[in-house]
Amino acid sequence: MRTVSRQIHFSVDDTFGCFQWLHKNYKTVKGIFDSSTFGLAKKLYENYGVSTSFYCMYRNGENLLGDFVSEWQEQFQQCGEWMKFGFHCYDDRSNYSIVSPERIEKDYSNVMNALTRITGGGICFTDTLRLHFFAGNTVTVKYLKKRGINRLLCADDNRGSYNLSENEERELKQQGFYHDPNTGMAYLPTDFRIENINDMKAVNRKVYELPGDTIVLFTHERYLKEIEIRGKLEQFLKMCMRTEVWGI
Repeated sequence: MRTVSRQIHFSVDDTFGCFQWLHKNYKTVKGIFDSSTFGLAKKLYENYGVSTSFYCMYRNGENLLGDFVSEWQEQFQQCGEWMKFGFHCYDDRSNYSIVSPERIEKDYSNVMNALTRITGGGICFTDTLRLHFFAGNTVTVKYLKKRGINRLLCADDNRGSYNLSENEERELKQQGFYHDPNTGMAYLPTDFRIENINDMKAVNRKVYELPGDTIVLFTHERYLKEIEIRGKLEQFLKMCMRTEVWGI
C-alpha cells in the first residue's frame, strides 16, 4: 500500500452532558478533565496528537447550556489549541434546512454566548462545524459564513447535506472537497462514524481510497460512555499511526 499523509479531524456531536456534569459537580471536581468526556479528549491529544472538536446543543430536556456554571475558563483557554467548541443545534429537534434568518441567528447566538461564558471563547472556537441532521438552507449557510465559519462537514451516508445539489454532492465525494462560489463555504465529507465501524480491516482499506487530505471521523457524546466505542476510536487512531496515514 502507498503511504499517504493526511490530517485527522475528530469531532463529537450533541455535546451537552459534559458541561452538565461539571455544573452538577462543580463544588467537588478539581477541573474539567474530571469529566470523562474531556478526559478522553486530553488522552487522545497526548497519546495520538489528535484534537477534538465538540459540537454543542443549547437545550437537552429542561436543561439549558446557558444556565451552567463557568468556573474553568482558564483551563479551557489553556487547551484551546487542541480542544475546540462550536455550534451544532438548539435541541435534538432542530432542522436548519427550514429555518428563517431570525431563527438561525437566535439559536446560534444562544449556543455561542453560552460557550463564550463557559470556555472564554476565542481560541476555543472552531471555524468548522457539523450541523444537526447535516441540514442547512442557503440562509443558514450564509449566516454561518458571516460569523466566521469556513467549513461544513457533510453526511457519512447518502442522505444529502445542507444546500448542496446532486452535482455538488458528486463532486464532494469524488474530490473530497467542495467550495461553493455563491456562499464562499467549503464542504468536507464525513468519512467514518465510530459507532458504525465493525470491520477495521475494511476501514483501513477505505482510508487509502479516500480523496482529499483530511480524514473526518466523529461520534456522539452519548456513545463516549461505552467502552466499545472508546476502544474502536483508539484502534482507529493506532491503525493510522502504524500505517502513517496522517501528518501532524
